[in-house]
Amino acid sequence: MKEYSTKNIINLALVGHSSSGKTILTESMLLNAGAFNEARPKLLEPIYNIQVKIPEDAMGDISSRRGRVGGMEADGHFQIINAEVPQATLQDYSTALRSMSSGQGMFKQEFSHYEDMPSNEAEKVISHYQSKRELGH
Repeated sequence: MKEYSTKNIINLALVGHSSSGKTILTESMLLNAGAFNEARPKLLEPIYNIQVKIPEDAMGDISSRRGRVGGMEADGHFQIINAEVPQATLQDYSTALRSMSSGQGMFKQEFSHYEDMPSNEAEKVISHYQSKRELGH
């Protein structure tokens, strides 16, 4: 069984709303916000195990999707590739795989675990969220 430290866990409910719908910050919320920043929070992203079956003459694009190939094996005229890939990069994978394999490729995916999101990717997510907040969404 994995043990987890609770020293950096804080209440994430930092912002409240008044009955008129306006956002309010209380003193305790501001203190929590300070503790939140001191804890150096990280974004986590879901990682999936995928198994790709692709013709041996087709090229895969797993590394361009921030994936890590765990192994490859031959299956007749096909290659079977086992890899771990962030879920966010799998959104259009079926279409891309069909295109690069002339419709012969297929894959299976299964949730594996969460990992720290790389800082450059986390910055994109945070920037996107902040711009939506500024627009009132």
